[in-house]
Amino acid sequence: MVEAYWKPVYKYIRLQWHKSNDEAKDLTQGFFASLLERELIERYDASQAAFRTYIRTCVDGFVSHQAESDSRLKRGGKYQFVPLDFELAERELASAAMQPQLSMEEFFHREWQRHMFSLAVEDLRRHSHDTGKQTHFELFQAYDLSDSPGGERPTYEKLAQEHGLAATTVTNYLAWARKELRRLLMERLA
Repeated sequence: MVEAYWKPVYKYIRLQWHKSNDEAKDLTQGFFASLLERELIERYDASQAAFRTYIRTCVDGFVSHQAESDSRLKRGGKYQFVPLDFELAERELASAAMQPQLSMEEFFHREWQRHMFSLAVEDLRRHSHDTGKQTHFELFQAYDLSDSPGGERPTYEKLAQEHGLAATTVTNYLAWARKELRRLLMERLA
């Protein structure tokens, strides 16, 4: 859960609460420590709001009450924390232009979606490696994740040539990768 939400929470705190990089890092880590310590996840009621709305509301409450709080759970303690790459989040934040028509709620939702997709792609990379299907992932990356100038993707025939495969094999490998990505994403969402 932390892995799925830490980056949207961090960026939300930076933008919504106008916090510096270091303040947002501390608040993000403090928020997840509080979330676990106070067992707020168990209090979630799906009939009241979407889970990400609940998390965002909890973030708002945590940040607003943090100034009033004299005590703070030190990093670590009895919980195992996921390493958080704040430098990457900061670079992403700097390179992404905030669309003025987006509300902070919409921004948080889009960041969460983007981050969940990134995590699922990384899961697919590991799964492909572990199952000996690196070529499947390489084809998926070259075709579906291509960020070439002009947005042009290589053809199946070109990919087949580069990898010494038949074009139909490229089609099958891409179908496998897409199916696995959907499965891995659904596992994360569950």
